[in-house]
Amino acid sequence: LQQMALSGFGGIDASASGSDWATLAECCDEAVANADAAASGERTSYIPTPWKSLNEILGGGLPKGLVTVLAARPSMGKSSAMRNLAEHAAANCEPAAMFLAETPTAQLGAIALAGDTSIPAASIRSGQLTDAEWGKIADPDIRSRRLDITVNRRASFDALYIRRQCRALNADRAGRGLPAIGLVCVDYLQLMKLEDGTRKNKTDLIGDIMRELTMIAADLDVAVLLLSQLNRDLEKRQDKRPQMSDLRDSGSIEQDARCIIFVYRDVVYNPEADPQAAEFDVAKNTLGSLGTAHLRFDGPRTTFYDGIDLRTRDTYEAGRDAFDAIANQAETVIGDWADWDGPPANPTDDDDPQPQRDADVLPFRGAP
Repeated sequence: LQQMALSGFGGIDASASGSDWATLAECCDEAVANADAAASGERTSYIPTPWKSLNEILGGGLPKGLVTVLAARPSMGKSSAMRNLAEHAAANCEPAAMFLAETPTAQLGAIALAGDTSIPAASIRSGQLTDAEWGKIADPDIRSRRLDITVNRRASFDALYIRRQCRALNADRAGRGLPAIGLVCVDYLQLMKLEDGTRKNKTDLIGDIMRELTMIAADLDVAVLLLSQLNRDLEKRQDKRPQMSDLRDSGSIEQDARCIIFVYRDVVYNPEADPQAAEFDVAKNTLGSLGTAHLRFDGPRTTFYDGIDLRTRDTYEAGRDAFDAIANQAETVIGDWADWDGPPANPTDDDDPQPQRDADVLPFRGAP
């Protein structure tokens, strides 16, 4: 009767391998294993971002097996944010694959070199460099040359192409003894092929793309980072911070994405605003909380930073080093004081009751 109940009535086939099924107990065991891997620093169920404040909102980082949408109007820095995320993932043993429909690979390389060397990307593209700058960008050991990031050169692609290429890339990496990719970046949704030979409207076609990318994320156990444009109608509002309704064809994107992050820099619309201030607004998050991470943007380096005022960063670092040097010197002086046995029983004018104290030494340790 049990066999009939399981297989005779079109239900579960008890003789099947069971690979598509898991008991709730097995789900709990998998959650414990993921928690243990996260605690020990091994491969986890998410890709940490470079920004602690954003990770705290997301619950760790970009979730594997799901699609995260990063959306913004032009010039906000979403492509820079994607590159920052890919570089951070690769630097932390999560190889990344990037599909760039709009950015030539040489331009991406110039931007990456700019981030590593502080040389403006425009100078690298034009070749207007000093001898010292040529030496910097030609350095074979520069950080960008060592990161495990693979860039797809094709200018036009669809979701099925992404699936095939990711599978082929993983097979090639396995043959060379390399780990599978952990992050797939797609720039951007509205540039992907939408025609499929049917008469579906654009909203339905984008829905198909979102569902296909979600299956890719689940099948390959990767985090998919999908960039998306926003409707220009938001620029008619006084407060131009993005909202869910600003997503182009928002019905499909809002429904299928498990996490949606908006990038906003007020200086794009208000020239008098702080040029470094940036907001990463987590507007949807099924695995964590909602909120806004306040970051800083370094334009010449095309890099977002976590809450550091870049105008004072170099001064701060120099000051911190100076204070460390002073603290080390103070430690030596304090050590001399500790060895002092006190003033002599019958001090004379020639006796110095305590070691000479350097007026420039501050007897404490710490950064400003």
